[in-house]
Amino acid sequence: MAVATDESGSNFLELRGASKSFDGLKVFEDISFSLAPGLIYGLVGPNACGKTTLLHSAMGLTRLDSGSSSYRGSDVTKLKPYSIARLGLGIVLQNVGVFHRMSVRENVLTGLPARRAWTCGAADTPSRPVGEHVSWALEQVGLAGEENCMAGSLVPGEQKRLAIARALFSAQDLLLDEPRKKILCVFIAFFFGKPYEILNKPRYLLFMRQCFFEKILD
Repeated sequence: MAVATDESGSNFLELRGASKSFDGLKVFEDISFSLAPGLIYGLVGPNACGKTTLLHSAMGLTRLDSGSSSYRGSDVTKLKPYSIARLGLGIVLQNVGVFHRMSVRENVLTGLPARRAWTCGAADTPSRPVGEHVSWALEQVGLAGEENCMAGSLVPGEQKRLAIARALFSAQDLLLDEPRKKILCVFIAFFFGKPYEILNKPRYLLFMRQCFFEKILD
């Protein structure tokens, strides 16, 4: 596979020779790929073939046994997940991971340190307040007007959408672990839709499913 680069010549998300085992059982071995900007990628395979582990490895949630990973030209093989997030990469996990005792708005704002890191604070000016970014992200997932609700009061489907809003707010590039069809459509609409004037759209999107790509988009 050819290595995809941006205008500056830096690689986007890239894995080279990645291998991972648990207790002697090989999950994947010698995996290499790179992602080009402006595209949506699908990682397809049967249950328990290592898709989630591969995404977790790219995000630093699981340490590779061998091989390397890089994001936007930076070697992130040994970085912690929060350090990778501050470079602009985000992930939406299978488990929701929202804070039940915090409000919807507060949950989205937990992504603020990561957002400020990769935007270098450019988004936090008087003409572009953070609140506008939060409201926009919640609007994209159908939670507009719910900012002050406690996350624990939301039904599971709404909590999943809240996790998506947090990802849209905090990251410039996204990884999705087992998105449902409706959730995937939210991201595709966001990816191909009209750019919001004060937000940077994700440059690429990698998701993985157990079914075929054509089936998802049907």
